[in-house]
Amino acid sequence: MSSPDGSAARPLEPVGDAGEGTDPEEVQKLLEAALKLYVGLLEEGRDVPPLPPDTSVSATEVVATVSALLDQVDIEVFELGMWQSWGKV
Repeated sequence: MSSPDGSAARPLEPVGDAGEGTDPEEVQKLLEAALKLYVGLLEEGRDVPPLPPDTSVSATEVVATVSALLDQVDIEVFELGMWQSWGKV
């Protein structure tokens, strides 16, 4: 992937300790954009995992994020299981 100026895009990396000096609204905007971009790939039929194979994201970080997302949009884990049984996006 490259930037508009033609240079290679750099992966985003957290700066400092997680949460230290972080603007919550900026994180929300970044997560919202990432979710929409990822679903766009799925809707195009591109079966790509959400994280790179060499991710440093832990299972705890995934569960904390997914739990907060499900809670915010008022989806129960049972409903998520039903959604997954229906197939792909």
